[in-house]
Amino acid sequence: MYDPSTFRLSSASSFSGAAVAPVPALEGVFDGALDSALDSTPPPQSPAVDSALQPTGRITSRPGPLGQGAERRFALLDIADDHGRVHSRDLLFRRDSMLPASDDGESVTRVCCALANALLEGYAANSLPTGELMVPMDEAALSAPVARVVTPAVGVILLPASLPVTTQVLMRVAQLRSLGIRFSMDGVSGVDDPRWLLSPYADSVRLHLDRTPSDVLNALVARADAEGLEVIGCGVQSMMGYRRLEHLVVTRLQGPVIAAPLELIVPALPTCDPAVLRRIQLLQANHVSAQATAVALSADPALVMRLLLLHRVYGGGRQEDPGSLAALVKSLPPGVLTAWLDILQRTACHGHHAGWSKAVRDQVEVYQRAALRSSDAQDREAVDASVWLFMRRLCSPAHYLKTLRYPA
Repeated sequence: MYDPSTFRLSSASSFSGAAVAPVPALEGVFDGALDSALDSTPPPQSPAVDSALQPTGRITSRPGPLGQGAERRFALLDIADDHGRVHSRDLLFRRDSMLPASDDGESVTRVCCALANALLEGYAANSLPTGELMVPMDEAALSAPVARVVTPAVGVILLPASLPVTTQVLMRVAQLRSLGIRFSMDGVSGVDDPRWLLSPYADSVRLHLDRTPSDVLNALVARADAEGLEVIGCGVQSMMGYRRLEHLVVTRLQGPVIAAPLELIVPALPTCDPAVLRRIQLLQANHVSAQATAVALSADPALVMRLLLLHRVYGGGRQEDPGSLAALVKSLPPGVLTAWLDILQRTACHGHHAGWSKAVRDQVEVYQRAALRSSDAQDREAVDASVWLFMRRLCSPAHYLKTLRYPA
């Protein structure tokens, strides 16, 4: 459930190099500029404006100057154990107002949208529950860069029943497994099903109680045990089905009797600049240094915000805040940044709230000039550290959501 009070402003200490504490001469400049950037907007004039972002059963976006329907959607379906503890969740695509209708049927885009909406907008709105995600991917998505982002920090790729078992698919699954990507199998219908060829690369297998005869189910559970796979019992629609799986010592369960899909609607983050995204993609393709990538990245605060969120996602919330933009670029696992740039090209260049990035850039430029004057340009490293700290705070979800609640 969305609660703006749960957000915390982060801190950093360097813009372009090792961590350096801002010099005292800059502290007054920083405080004044930050107060101006965060607190200059007026309070809401009507309870109706503020109520759109109050805690409810669903997160909704506020109508008004930012545009109607500025929201992202996704759904989660719990997988719980026999004690009711949720261990993982299926991530389900839901169409929203930010996705052009022409892209809706493209499977790679659907997977990209589900991941971006959950791991970026959902995380920013404090609406993404803890626990691993199971992300279904067909052959097209599995072959695309998006497959690289589902690291163990995010969850598991679900190999659906519709996925053909071909040499190409097996080679791709083996390649991803060698990179640390984990898998769960679905669609096994018998002990001689060719889908068992995927078992050496999988950690679990789904068996559907609602469409599997009892004698076949027993044999499938035995085969899964022999392959070293955890069994997830799906389609549990009654206590009778629960007892049937309990008898087979199946302790991971999913179905109507366990939980219904949780539908989530969260505020959309501001648009990314497609030109900046293309420039960074080109830099990554040419293996340019993180420092040079950071220079290009600084031109798009909306992209900086998303990478800060990804830093927390892939660090499990345990990593220290990056001390510079270059450190932020380096903090993402190999291949993950490149894959996310492709995802953002598909999902984040929607034009929503483009003025926010310009306002942040303007604030940063004003602050940087003031900081350089205050220090007489004697200590550029300290100035860069202070500028990065200021930019990071402006690019925090807390600051952005505040601009939604109190528009200028």
